[in-house]
Amino acid sequence: MMAGTWSGEPYYSEMARAVLSRVIPALAGRNQTFTLEDVRAAVGSEEGYALTASLAALSDRFKFDEDLERWNKFYEQTSGLRHNLDNLCALGSRMCSPDADLDFREVFVRNRVVYVELNSQLRSVLARSIARLMLEDIKQISGQLAASGRSCSFSLFIDEARHAVYEGFVGLITQCRSAGIGVVLASQSPLDFRDGGDESVMRAITQNTNTKLFFRQIDHESAEFCANLAGTVDAVARTTQLVEDGLLGPEKSGVYSEREVKEYIAHPDRMKRLPTGRALLIKGTAECAIVEVDYAPVRPQTAFAPALPRAWVRGDRERLGHDRDPLGLSALVAAKKDQLRGELAKRKVTDNSNQEQANGIVLAVDESNPQTPSRESHAVHAAKKRSPRTVLGDRGGDSRRRGDRTDARGSVEDRAVIARDSTVRKT
Repeated sequence: MMAGTWSGEPYYSEMARAVLSRVIPALAGRNQTFTLEDVRAAVGSEEGYALTASLAALSDRFKFDEDLERWNKFYEQTSGLRHNLDNLCALGSRMCSPDADLDFREVFVRNRVVYVELNSQLRSVLARSIARLMLEDIKQISGQLAASGRSCSFSLFIDEARHAVYEGFVGLITQCRSAGIGVVLASQSPLDFRDGGDESVMRAITQNTNTKLFFRQIDHESAEFCANLAGTVDAVARTTQLVEDGLLGPEKSGVYSEREVKEYIAHPDRMKRLPTGRALLIKGTAECAIVEVDYAPVRPQTAFAPALPRAWVRGDRERLGHDRDPLGLSALVAAKKDQLRGELAKRKVTDNSNQEQANGIVLAVDESNPQTPSRESHAVHAAKKRSPRTVLGDRGGDSRRRGDRTDARGSVEDRAVIARDSTVRKT
């Protein structure tokens, strides 16, 4: 939920949260490995949702039944959820493979280094969603560590962290701090952490980070924010008296006054003019000064080579539950749809057969009753309605024969049938 992108209307995000709170436990109840593709299949069609309902606990099936009864409206209201799932499933096997090759629980236990590169310029929405999904996973692990009383010594580095700001970002910062996880956030400006017009995220980051390093800030608002954060020191300001001394202009009289004032440790104008390699360091309450930072950018000599997929340590897959069979809900939904199509086709064939049998009974009754027109009589009566001159035989003048022995008033066989029917009626 936190990983998705939602509209300003909170109703749809809350509804999606409620749907996932029923769907995910239902899929997990099979004790099989399920993926985002399985979640997408569960909410993507009425058959998939009904199949998921059959896997749910009895306490949740009532709500599933309510959703199925008003399926069209439910499908419309969960369009945002399917859109977010489609964005994540667009990566195919990298996000929807039951054979996981990355588990942050294993990363923590084995003390591994994980580097994730997301192209926010090429796929901005998808990059933000994946980043939030991973951060939520890390937040869950930090919460488990904090609840168990254990501490850990790994760190989390987030570059261009403004793209990762979301509703649960504050919880990530606070939980990591309580769990002893080091978090380093890098961005172009401290004001980038504003979530729209909401400054709660920026305030929480400022409050929960102990060490801050600000380089040159050209924007006045950003420079003033950094200067105010660094604070002021007590200083003495001296005011000197000047007197007019004729042609020489004003001169100092030697009289002055002093007063205590507050001065910026790093004035906003100074923050705007910091040279490369110098930054404002704020470290808790003990240190606040302009410092020199080693600046020696190093270009990589070789291209970055990803290490995934990789081999697991023996026993880790079983311990983390990655040895379970895949659920494969998409295949189950497809099989269910094929079954319903087959039943529908059989029903149509049966209905057609019953209709043909009913028509045969009607025709048999017609032929057994002389007073009821036969099949041929029905055709003749229809021809009478279409053309009255056909009944008159040769009253319309000479027949103009064609190659198929028909004229404008009907065929010879039709006139013979009409004459026979007329004789029967007279008798």
